[in-house]
Amino acid sequence: MKTLVYVYADIYAANNFAELLIKNSYTDSTTYVAEVDSTLGVFFINIVRKEFSRFYGTEADCLTTEEFTDLFL
Repeated sequence: MKTLVYVYADIYAANNFAELLIKNSYTDSTTYVAEVDSTLGVFFINIVRKEFSRFYGTEADCLTTEEFTDLFL
């Protein structure tokens, strides 16, 4: 099983997905912005350490929020 996964959330769902992760004991380790911008739609999630960071984009293969929820939450 993978330890690190990328998840893409559209702009409108990104903050809700972040809240869902936090409610499931994940820690937001996004450090470079004081207030997280809702356009940060890519989540880099460490499922073992239960941490995530948000980014503007990536070229990596991403799961959808629904796929991540079905697999890990």
